[in-house]
Amino acid sequence: MNLHLSAAATLAALSLSFASKSASAQTQAQTPCSGSTLSGVVADATAATVPPAQLVAAAGVRATVRLAGRVSTSTAPVRALVLGLLSVMVKVDGVPGLTVGAAITTGNAAKVPAPPNAVIPGNERVTLWEGHTRWTPGKFDLSALYAKGSISNLALANSANPGSPNPIPSQFYGYYGQAAYAVWEQGDYRLVPFVRWERYDMGSRYAGVPGPVIPSGLTPLSATPGDYGYWPQNNDRVWTVGANFYVTPHVVLKADYQWFDVNVDFSRFDLGLGLAF
Repeated sequence: MNLHLSAAATLAALSLSFASKSASAQTQAQTPCSGSTLSGVVADATAATVPPAQLVAAAGVRATVRLAGRVSTSTAPVRALVLGLLSVMVKVDGVPGLTVGAAITTGNAAKVPAPPNAVIPGNERVTLWEGHTRWTPGKFDLSALYAKGSISNLALANSANPGSPNPIPSQFYGYYGQAAYAVWEQGDYRLVPFVRWERYDMGSRYAGVPGPVIPSGLTPLSATPGDYGYWPQNNDRVWTVGANFYVTPHVVLKADYQWFDVNVDFSRFDLGLGLAF
């Protein structure tokens, strides 16, 4: 089942906003391994590296939060974008349909200079880790995910821009829980309603500044005349209710409605089409 974007998946998208300029480069080294125990626990692990490359800075952090639509929770696309990846997936034979997994990725970002383009000593390292689980007993599909990220050595860069509404966060996190149930099936057709609750904080800690200075009142959102709105908060709690209608095992129609508790203007109705190859 292709899961909808959640808070923690948004954090994965955030991590990818620091993507390498050589993102199309193929994985240079990848070492899979697997094993099992007498208790019936089967584990698969993969370690991967890609050629060193600079990671772009976090200018698009807020845009990622607002505009990221749907992303896969698979770690496959991450391997081409990060300097190092370790992922582990565990299946428990005694509990059919239960999987537990985790992944961590880390790499150095392109340095954000302090005015007037002063060199900041040390590296600014981006690290993202996540843990997730999924259980599919019968017609149910239950899943949960927690992700947390950090960016180091930002005090000088942030303190050089006091009063910014968008400083670079040192830590950020998010998590969600989702429940789905296949209410109807006929041949390849399946109707699967779902409900999800999530929470995210894209700036749980800052270095060099106490936090963002949020503009009050209406603010210009773009260069388009008359395009005004309120500056969004970088944390929220979100309820999502929707349904997936599978036309074939590889094609799904999606519809959902999202309620945002803090950024109420983000509440919206979504329609989507999913394809699996």
